[in-house]
Amino acid sequence: MDRLAVAEDLFILGFTPSGAARRPQTILEAGLAAAVLGELRLHHRIKFDQYGMVGVRDATPTGDGPRDRVLAVMATYEPAAPRQWLHKFGPYVIATTAWHLRSRDVCQLLDDGSVRWIRGPDINQGLTQATRRALVTARPRPAGDERTALLGSLLWATDLTDAVLGRSFRARRRLDRAAKKDWLAQEVRRATSHLNPS
Repeated sequence: MDRLAVAEDLFILGFTPSGAARRPQTILEAGLAAAVLGELRLHHRIKFDQYGMVGVRDATPTGDGPRDRVLAVMATYEPAAPRQWLHKFGPYVIATTAWHLRSRDVCQLLDDGSVRWIRGPDINQGLTQATRRALVTARPRPAGDERTALLGSLLWATDLTDAVLGRSFRARRRLDRAAKKDWLAQEVRRATSHLNPS
């Protein structure tokens, strides 16, 4: 299977091997929307200005359908606070991500908010282990791989760090420091603070 988008990774990690949701859907929606914004940031398509607003820097498509749909919509608006974009795109991104994973026979999002692993829970367990290895062995930032750094920050933002990293205290502490410097991770925390006590 081809490499998944960050939003797809985060979606899979947001559920247990038995298919139960690890976080409320509102938190997962904000995290997934942030994942798309984060990948647009990595592609230099959006900018965070001195006034704390996020807008489009370059509207050129990236080649990824859902990500480019978000970019096209953003390009029709003035720069806005990150929280506004998270609320606007959260439901769209979770629905699109679920559809993509279903079309690739990974999992199916059920009406009760749980998932059914179509290929069995191995993909969830395998991704959890691979993400843990990547974050535990990452350099201090964890920045040799910006994609891994983004995923790590969003795990922190959605309070999924413990579920993925387990007892790796050093990796959790390093990830905590890095995520607290990331405006996108901070905005997810602020947008879901009423649901995310941590």
